[in-house]
Amino acid sequence: FAFASVVTVPIALYGGLPQNISYGQLSVWLILFALITAVGPYLLYTKGLEGIEPSMAAVSATFGPIVAAFLGVLILNETPTFSKVLGIIFILLSLVVAGKQKES
Repeated sequence: FAFASVVTVPIALYGGLPQNISYGQLSVWLILFALITAVGPYLLYTKGLEGIEPSMAAVSATFGPIVAAFLGVLILNETPTFSKVLGIIFILLSLVVAGKQKES
């Protein structure tokens, strides 16, 4: 999903698409945007999952929201709210609990 960030972050930081764009050009941009930010990363992610075991894939997917929250704070200057921090804590605690259950 870092692949999607290469496209979305510059658009978010610099105010989006030009205002004088035609509907035809907008359609092309939207198709490219979908391919680059959704289809491409999905294909790469699923290809990458082929080489790892399911439990590791689950742990990897769990870190997605945590990384997104940190990138939002670091790159987009979002404010870390109480609910975001609490959500991150709950995700990390769930990983600890799942790890302890796996050991038993």
